[in-house]
Amino acid sequence: MSESESVRINLALHPKQLGVLNDASRKVLLVSGRRFGKSRVAVVRAFLKVMGTKSERGDRLSPPVVLVAMPTLVMAKRVLWRPLLALFKDVPGVEINRSEHRITVPGRVPLIVVGLENSDAVRGVRILHCLVDEGQDVPYRVFTEVLYPAMADTKGSTMFITGTPKGKGNWLYDASINPLYSFHNYPTEDNPFIPRDEIESARLTLPPSVFNQEFRASFIDFEGRLLVTPQITTRAAFEVLSGSVSCLVNSVTIAGVDWGDVNPAIAVVRVYLNGPKDTRAIVVHSEKLGDGRNPVTELDLFSRIHMVSKKWNVRRVYADPSRPGQILAMRTFGKANSDPGMTRAIAGENAISAGIATINAGFHSGSITLLEGLNLISHVTGYHRTIDRSGTFIDKVAPGQNDHELDALRYAVFTFNGRNKHILTSGFSLGGGS
Repeated sequence: MSESESVRINLALHPKQLGVLNDASRKVLLVSGRRFGKSRVAVVRAFLKVMGTKSERGDRLSPPVVLVAMPTLVMAKRVLWRPLLALFKDVPGVEINRSEHRITVPGRVPLIVVGLENSDAVRGVRILHCLVDEGQDVPYRVFTEVLYPAMADTKGSTMFITGTPKGKGNWLYDASINPLYSFHNYPTEDNPFIPRDEIESARLTLPPSVFNQEFRASFIDFEGRLLVTPQITTRAAFEVLSGSVSCLVNSVTIAGVDWGDVNPAIAVVRVYLNGPKDTRAIVVHSEKLGDGRNPVTELDLFSRIHMVSKKWNVRRVYADPSRPGQILAMRTFGKANSDPGMTRAIAGENAISAGIATINAGFHSGSITLLEGLNLISHVTGYHRTIDRSGTFIDKVAPGQNDHELDALRYAVFTFNGRNKHILTSGFSLGGGS
């Protein structure tokens, strides 16, 4: 059997996959357990969309495309690009551009494979059919600000999203109960090609919550999570709140900074001081700088902090205490650029467990909320403990997480809360030293 024949056999769909494939709804959402075969459905669906759609439709100067995407290009190339090549390689006249990850069949709409870590690269593309695999790891703002707008002016456009549950705090859960989506939810065991003893072994060795999420495709509050699901403040509510008080008298804005050679982060929190029983904080901005590979210069970092500080009228910056010299340099930069927040920069408290407890208390009571649209929301729901060799969670933060913005938030909230008599967690009145 040749390699291409082997791949084609592996792409054969089982009955539940065929049921999803045949769903003609405009927006289809497939949430399944691991190894159900959701990526195969996406690949076959993309192939059929290309082969079934003529290229004459729409504006020839800006032709629509079939867009196939994953959270990163590395993932997309490994999981989707290779099987797509196997499907299209024998199509007469097909042109394959490996550098642009584009497949063009004569007389049909072209297909492009992308990673959404740089979603701006998709802007300007007219999308006829959009297929996103592992959608739970794509920030929701990418859909609302980039993908959906690119589909809006294309008649007959469709969206197909696959994913695995990531707690009820992830946007995927909201989509699953949204009537605008045709929702399919299947456990791993619905794939008849997965050995039953493999699933049973996972059930016996994994904690129940892990098994239910990863193999049963259940939306649960994941017990390995370190942070509870935060309440979200809408943009409209934020504007009302901001306009109802004097920002100079009844509110103060603080920021936290997490150092990092290649991935520093900033978090900005507006605290409303409306009395001892009505103090609340809204996380209004968070971001991670850099690409994770190339160093971010001190000048670039300070310039970005300055831009954010001026926009939000930051009163003080609480920074990662591990680099006191850099905190002094930030103060100098702030003084030279008339930035009070940076000029007042001090070392934040780095008590990890206590800091997490403070944020959890605020999230639980609603005294700390997140402004809608922040990437931080998905980071919160995915923040988790590590698992030992027996599959048991231990009281230690798992390594390799996207936690830089969370660390920046912790420096700001925990330090400010402690210096001001725990106003965000116990309702005490405001003290000095903000």
